[in-house]
Amino acid sequence: MNNTVKELEVIHSGKKIRLMFQDEAGFGRINMCPATVEPLTGDGCFLIMPYCNTVRMNIFLKNYLNDFPTT
Repeated sequence: MNNTVKELEVIHSGKKIRLMFQDEAGFGRINMCPATVEPLTGDGCFLIMPYCNTVRMNIFLKNYLNDFPTT
């Protein structure tokens, strides 16, 4: 699905759209930090964990959704 910005504005008319980028960073050989950032505002969500796996990524995603609700 290759929609242009104009098409997306029509599809999501009246809704707030946030463009977020996600990445993980490693500190040393142990700690991991998944993060999301909204470049336009600088708002973000970061969580430092001893390591990263599915359970911990789900914890991060729950924190992200608390900080940036979708409704």
